[in-house]
Amino acid sequence: MKKLLSLLLAAIMLLGMAGIAAADEINYDVTEPTKVVFWHTLNDDDDADLLQRIIKEFEAEHPLITIEPVYYASYNKVNEALAAANVANVDVPGCAFINVPRLKAYADNGVIENLNPYIAHYGVDMSDFVQGFLDAMQVDGHQVAFPVMQSGQVAYYNADLLKELDITFPEKWEDMDAYLEKVFTATGKPAISLPEWDNAYFYPIYSNLNAYMITTNEKGEEVTGLDTEDALAVTRQMREWTDKGWINWFHDASSCRAAFTGGDSAGIMLYTTANYDNLQSKSEFTVAMAVPPAMKTGKNNQLVAGGTFIIPANNDQQIKNAAFQFINWFTSGKYTIDFCIATSYFPTRMSCLENEADMARFYEAMPAMPPVIKYLSSFEKKPQSAAFDSVGDIFENYMGQIMVERQLDVDTAWEMMIEEMNEYLADQN
Repeated sequence: MKKLLSLLLAAIMLLGMAGIAAADEINYDVTEPTKVVFWHTLNDDDDADLLQRIIKEFEAEHPLITIEPVYYASYNKVNEALAAANVANVDVPGCAFINVPRLKAYADNGVIENLNPYIAHYGVDMSDFVQGFLDAMQVDGHQVAFPVMQSGQVAYYNADLLKELDITFPEKWEDMDAYLEKVFTATGKPAISLPEWDNAYFYPIYSNLNAYMITTNEKGEEVTGLDTEDALAVTRQMREWTDKGWINWFHDASSCRAAFTGGDSAGIMLYTTANYDNLQSKSEFTVAMAVPPAMKTGKNNQLVAGGTFIIPANNDQQIKNAAFQFINWFTSGKYTIDFCIATSYFPTRMSCLENEADMARFYEAMPAMPPVIKYLSSFEKKPQSAAFDSVGDIFENYMGQIMVERQLDVDTAWEMMIEEMNEYLADQN
């Protein structure tokens, strides 16, 4: 899938963006009846009901604009369809949800609109967004997306079991050995399930060691930053835990979730906050959340993940104008708490986070969230590189071999992985 998208993006580059008027010549107002096709990924009943309410109220306030929502089953489906629509130059949506890691490649290839002129024209107060989320939506100083479905990576655990065992989830990585052994000894089952299928879930362990998947060397060339003794040491440690049966890695999301909700493991680490409501509804115990254990650096940051709201650049200006008004409306504080309750995503607006009534309503619906919300100021964006997906594929492949197949020893596999990542990045420099 990711390789297909890379090829499609390369084709988009060949199209060029010739003929775009200078910003000071563009009229950003909607002056005629305009339909905006909106590609989204909201499929639950609560999500769909809220979406219809938002659209209905928006159209009532903006009589020239009609919104046509179109559902896609995943971000990958949206990304694939968006790239194909741009190449064919047909059926390009007016706006869409895409996931955060795609922003850099799409912005570099002219697929998505720079929103700065629209923000200036409509006088949007961007300071009300959570700063870490806002930073993750910027590429080369341009605001190319609005925060909308932001999540992070947390540890889920069976709060009833931990209370019974009289233990707490570790705040520091150095305390993980004792925690894992105690839970495993008491239950005979893994203390933690770990998602291997997407680097988004295990990468924070390494980024909190300042071992970044992609960094820049003294020559300004992209190289992997995973080639550190700390990164290798923690990989050896997790392999040891795996061999002892203290933790268990999964290739797919459904099996990982089922192991936790079915009681075959006492937790998941690290996994998206957006799945909280789903996990709790399928569990017969109280599901609790914790931020990632702090590494030896003292960092336990989460990386900004989830969906963003973008406007494709390859469209009529009237459609882009109307789409921006819809994006601004959709992401306003007016709907933030209702949207977060329906989807389990984080509030993105400071005005909501600072409103006691709003947050009381949010916490009533999401009682496990308070320990995570207080860390929103420490969220950081992933490295913005067009090579992020491809290097991430390499990372996932080797972590699968190390932790799931366990056919290679850690040191050999790690050395092979570093070499393959650097060879790939050298070809892109």
